[in-house]
Amino acid sequence: MNGDNFQRLERSLYVKVVHRIKLIVLRLNKHLIFSNWLRMWVYRSFLRMNMGSDCIVWADNKFNDISDFSMGSNVIVGPGNTFLIRGGLPIGNNVNLSGFSFFISQGHDINDPYGHTELKKITIQDDVWIATNTMIMPGVNIGKGAVVAAGSVVVKDVPEYAVFAGNPARQIGTRSPDIRYRLSDTKGVKWL
Repeated sequence: MNGDNFQRLERSLYVKVVHRIKLIVLRLNKHLIFSNWLRMWVYRSFLRMNMGSDCIVWADNKFNDISDFSMGSNVIVGPGNTFLIRGGLPIGNNVNLSGFSFFISQGHDINDPYGHTELKKITIQDDVWIATNTMIMPGVNIGKGAVVAAGSVVVKDVPEYAVFAGNPARQIGTRSPDIRYRLSDTKGVKWL
């Protein structure tokens, strides 16, 4: 084996080891329930999670991949969410993702005889509120200022300032575009 091939193999092995260590830390970080500061430091500094200022990710969130995950500023991610997001999940500014929900940007083609994985990015725009115990399916775009009610299963795009509810979720109302609050509660005990 010549020197160039050895260096490529060495680099490939290094990348794989670092990736595996980051996945382990990502999975363990959900258990840091008594220190918001430490949990957020691990997300930002060690794992290099792409997030703006004044964001908080509560404990017990499960991520399978963060390579195509990003959050704007003033984002609150409540406890106990599951992020199966190899297809990607960009989140805008001033977004509230309440707890115990599923965000799924990957799936399988049921007509593919081999069941290959399909990746379809979920997009969550600015000023969105996704309430507790929802499921956002692959390829869905949640429009600016929209609200998804608790317990909803979203399988299609949600227009700007629409209020969606149900299974499957459908529009039940509209929201005023006059949204002045900012989600910046990064203090306090977020241990759940």
